[in-house]
Amino acid sequence: MRKIFSISSFLLLYFQFNTSAQRVFSLEIISSDNPALIRKIAYKKTFSGRKEIETELRNFLFTLYDNAYLTAKYDSIIRDSLSVKAHAKVGEMYKWAK
Repeated sequence: MRKIFSISSFLLLYFQFNTSAQRVFSLEIISSDNPALIRKIAYKKTFSGRKEIETELRNFLFTLYDNAYLTAKYDSIIRDSLSVKAHAKVGEMYKWAK
């Protein structure tokens, strides 16, 4: 009986510490040429994995492209152990010629 109690106590503690130590990654997108536009675009800022951040960075650029900022790009992306900071260059909004 004591052995079963010891094993169950160990498993309980193991799973408790294992699940509480999950990593949360953060994303910040900044722009020096059009910070107001960057603040207007909603994007997810916390993630459970790095692949999700890469997807969000790509989707953010697609949002800019959809809004006629066709030259938008990232000048640099700084990756830390738990955070990513992307420096975006938005460029000018393109308009259709009449």
